Amino acid sequence: MIKVRIKKDPDSYIHSVEVSGHADYAKHGEDIICSAVSFLSQAILNGLIEILKADVDYTVNQDGYLSFSINNNEYKKETIKALLDTFELGIKTLEEGYGKNVKLVKEEV
Repeated sequence: MIKVRIKKDPDSYIHSVEVSGHADYAKHGEDIICSAVSFLSQAILNGLIEILKADVDYTVNQDGYLSFSINNNEYKKETIKALLDTFELGIKTLEEGYGKNVKLVKEEV
């Protein structure tokens, strides 16, 4: 199962994301759920870094692990929030359709 952990502050701003595990929906190389989560996660991370020029610490490993945390980007706060809320919505939609393969965990920090 892929676990996506999202940490938010009391104002519902996402501060960090961690994606780990494998969907086990199909065999390696043919798993559409794993592919969907990987693509969405990497697209959002690339958008933060390349488009928004946000200050982000991140780790991406070949074994399906990706994590990132947003540093102080106060002047871009609403734009970053919109992008990360879109990420959360995408993962939530995958979880609704493939709950045996994707789990969204939200924590307040």
